[in-house]
Amino acid sequence: MRKGEILSRKWTDIDLDSGNPCIYVRQTKNDEPKRIQLPDMAVSALRALPSYGHHEYVFPAKPNPRFKGNFERPHAWDFGKRFRRVAKLAGVDALRIHDLRHFAASTLTGAGIEDNIIGLLTGHKSRELRRYQHLREELKRKTVDLIAGVLKEAEKNGKGTSSSRLLHGASKKGKSQAEKAVVSD
Repeated sequence: MRKGEILSRKWTDIDLDSGNPCIYVRQTKNDEPKRIQLPDMAVSALRALPSYGHHEYVFPAKPNPRFKGNFERPHAWDFGKRFRRVAKLAGVDALRIHDLRHFAASTLTGAGIEDNIIGLLTGHKSRELRRYQHLREELKRKTVDLIAGVLKEAEKNGKGTSSSRLLHGASKKGKSQAEKAVVSD
């Protein structure tokens, strides 16, 4: 999620009590609403916030002495300073909130998760995900090694190079040795 999507959340946008806890974001940068599933650790962290059960907003605004007069901001506009302080206490330097969004996309891309699923979670459009394609290189390498292994095995067993034979021969016997080797890496 983007920082602006997080800071403006009301508790009514968050479902913590169903079997599928999530955050619903009506207005996004891409003008497409999204629903983000929450892991149990996020549910626990949200319930531990001081605003839980006491305020309309998850991150309510606090009056600031720099602003004179009527303070009307309903939710926080930034928590970069607090975030950096907590990150430093955790031993992580030079981390910005937005870096977490890139971390999520990079982690999912490296794990081979499809772009459409990553886009649903992060709000990236498919062309925006191109910046993470270099992470798929290892996955591509394993894929071509798998194909080469199947071809080598077919050659070793004296089979012809017919794609039909390779496909149907491999499917009848289950996973080939080449497939097992690549999957076990």
